Amino acid sequence: MVTVEPSAPQLASRVVDGAARATGGRPANDPDWWRQLAAAMGCLAVVFVVGLWVTGQGPQELGSVSGALHSFGRLTALLSSVLLLIQVVIMARVPFLESGFGHYAIVRTHRLAGFTSFNLLLAHILLSTLGYAASTRLGIWGTLVDFVVSYPGMLLAMAGAVALTMVVVTSVRGARA
Repeated sequence: MVTVEPSAPQLASRVVDGAARATGGRPANDPDWWRQLAAAMGCLAVVFVVGLWVTGQGPQELGSVSGALHSFGRLTALLSSVLLLIQVVIMARVPFLESGFGHYAIVRTHRLAGFTSFNLLLAHILLSTLGYAASTRLGIWGTLVDFVVSYPGMLLAMAGAVALTMVVVTSVRGARA
């Protein structure tokens, strides 16, 4: 009787899979494990962004109306940005995400993250404008004009917001019917 010794990669795979099963875990190639890891990474990204807001003195600015509006405006911008990034990653057809979640769940999550990030972007624009308007005598419209004219990059940001609005409007189910 001839026996064939397993190769080093086969042996390593058996050891890792056996250890994972013995400890109640899943083998490394199981899609459920990848799904849990991907969901945890998405949650960690959101926690990281909230941590950035906290370390950037976000909660300390909540003492005044204009400070609270500024602070929540920054938080909504950070959360909107991380959700847009998550949206791009999940729709990139990454193989372990596809096999772990399935196409339908990815599209559903993409849609939910997209509308949430868009609403957070609108909240950012509104809260930031109101926050700056509360601290100046320009009023809301004067503050908007001042943003676009005086602040670097704001004209480009406005164009990006308009473009993203057009994307969202065309992705509404009623508009596609």
